[in-house]
Amino acid sequence: MTARKIIVGATSGALLVGSVIAGASMATASDPPDFSDLHDAQQRIATSDDALPDTLLKSGQAVDFAVDTARHLTESARASYWSVLKKDGDLCLVVAPLDGEIVGGSCASREAFSLHGIMFAIQDSAHPDESFGAYLIPDSLATATMPFGVERAGTSVVEVPLPEGAAPKMVIESGDSRVELREIVEPPK
Repeated sequence: MTARKIIVGATSGALLVGSVIAGASMATASDPPDFSDLHDAQQRIATSDDALPDTLLKSGQAVDFAVDTARHLTESARASYWSVLKKDGDLCLVVAPLDGEIVGGSCASREAFSLHGIMFAIQDSAHPDESFGAYLIPDSLATATMPFGVERAGTSVVEVPLPEGAAPKMVIESGDSRVELREIVEPPK
């Protein structure tokens, strides 16, 4: 088993199965917010392909998820991606790297998602060149031009390779009824 250092984005909560479990959402809502205008994958009819990974379900860490809202979004050369709503109303990005060792994710409130997307990053200390950050972005960015170094994994998922020790930060600016992806910012070396 390769040693991995996991970095989780600054969203409302995060989880990781296989190594560490981290974070929990602070949101409480009797009526969960509707994400359909920001992320329409939740509106389509679920299929058997939308089921969350068994690793996550068997770990007991999916207890806060409304598992019937899970939707498989895409698969890239690095990972498979799902979105799922938590019972408290947060939207989560679930990431299963293709090596199958771990499943992780990060969650955000409606407001945080609309402003920042949802980020989850994996840094592999054994293979730093395989480290990457993944973002679930609002649907309004589906046709946006991505900054240099950002790769589309699907309509609403983008990936960015991580230089050793870097933690990406996506800046999404909203205004005038539109959302724009501005840049990926890496810390100075």
